[in-house]
Amino acid sequence: SHGILCDLTPRKYGGKAGISINDEFFSFDFDDEKLFFKISKPNLRDIDMYEHFELTPPLLSHQIRRNRKKILPSDLPMIEWRKRLGMAPEDVVSKTLDHTTQFYLNCPGENRDVPQRHYLCRFPGLRYPRLREGFATDTFFPSVVSERGNSCSQLFSVLKNNRWEVYPLKNESHNDTALKDFTRKVGVPMFVKSDNDLSETSNAWTDHCRDQCIEQQTTEPKTPSQNQAEPRIGHLSTMVKRVMRQFNVPLSKHDWVQKYCCDVHNVLSSRSLGWETSMTVSTGNTPDISKFRFHMWEPIWYFVPGIKAPKNNLRPARCLGFADSAGDEMTYYIWTEDEPRYNKKGKKQARHKVLIRSVIRSRRKNIGKDDEYC
Repeated sequence: SHGILCDLTPRKYGGKAGISINDEFFSFDFDDEKLFFKISKPNLRDIDMYEHFELTPPLLSHQIRRNRKKILPSDLPMIEWRKRLGMAPEDVVSKTLDHTTQFYLNCPGENRDVPQRHYLCRFPGLRYPRLREGFATDTFFPSVVSERGNSCSQLFSVLKNNRWEVYPLKNESHNDTALKDFTRKVGVPMFVKSDNDLSETSNAWTDHCRDQCIEQQTTEPKTPSQNQAEPRIGHLSTMVKRVMRQFNVPLSKHDWVQKYCCDVHNVLSSRSLGWETSMTVSTGNTPDISKFRFHMWEPIWYFVPGIKAPKNNLRPARCLGFADSAGDEMTYYIWTEDEPRYNKKGKKQARHKVLIRSVIRSRRKNIGKDDEYC
């Protein structure tokens, strides 16, 4: 209908191998496999000089996958947001959009024609609370390996409120598990700042930051002073040494002392915070210090149920710190001091072990006096 004739038979086989448009003929090239044109993109001079035609391609028989349009919160009309937010005033809804996040703009189930069940968490970035600040982190190595085999520790310090969280580790390569535990306990920060250590830029560390939408920041090479966690590690080390020296804590228990010192630091008033505590600024709640009934490595008695009279159901032990994930608020880790057993050869067998107990009392007699440990 447009005066176009096409011959697809090569010339060596008796055909013309070309396209005829009115009186013009354009021949194909043939390389014994295919027919083809040698063409180039026309410039503006060619377009002005030659007549050109726009050909309409035929409809495709197969389905084309459409590119999904990226939807932004601002794309929805204000009346729709008001409906979703309980018909709140327009100015309130506008400020709400400015002070909230929306990391997931659509649901995978809405884009499928056939619904499917899901077996994994579809939105990992929404599982934990999100902090409005970042934190610094670094790994430090005590001079003694603890009796639990911990050779290093990972300290996390929230920058604005100076909250400390420490996680003893058996190996430096395990610090990605410390990052996961921190986000579970404290929350997901806006960013994490560390040095360029391989363990803090590893695939496991980076994958968790991607899943939780955490920005990664690093210090300049060979300038560890840019990491705010460095001086706080020094403050924690000084606090640990002071506590261990004051209460004669064995060196092999230094990982327990680290946890205890961080718990104490988080409830101490700070001059830089206007004499508020780090926990108050972090959570907005007033911390209760009722559970601080014992100092580190304090000699205590713990209750053993099921012992019949006249045997004593109180056994000696030492306090190691708080068992936050077990029982009520006044549940503690203790180190037993039971009398050693003797085997058949007459050798002593230690019976020390770590227990979780809530019914305990101090062994000190005159608290606050020189003879309190007598």
